Amino acid sequence: MEGVFKQALIDQFRALDAYGHWNRLSDEELLGRLYIREKGASATCAEVDEATTRNIKLYYQALAVAFEKRCGEMANVMMELNSEGYGRILVIVGRLIVLDKTIRDASKFGFGSLEELDKKGGGALGDALKAFEKYRSIFA
Repeated sequence: MEGVFKQALIDQFRALDAYGHWNRLSDEELLGRLYIREKGASATCAEVDEATTRNIKLYYQALAVAFEKRCGEMANVMMELNSEGYGRILVIVGRLIVLDKTIRDASKFGFGSLEELDKKGGGALGDALKAFEKYRSIFA
């Protein structure tokens, strides 16, 4: 499942690159620039910039796309994030919430490595699929 999520995330960013600015970057370089935190670097609690907000939303949209590919049902992402970096993200399938994530200090959103990014994204996808299967009767 991890590979499915990672490819969906790459596809989300490549689709947004209307002018080809990221074409020269490999998939790993692209994800590394956008999601990998520098070791020892600590973001301060500050206003969250638009790029960080976009990256967080695209992370969960990629999860929704990967979910759709796995089970064939349309998933939607709802995100509310205030300027201080606190908020909530929901992935909704029909009437069923398959993922509910609270975001605290969004300016620190990121991962230590591409493997961690892929593992956590794949794990969240697996959790969403399990929730869908468990409560599928609510969806119908």
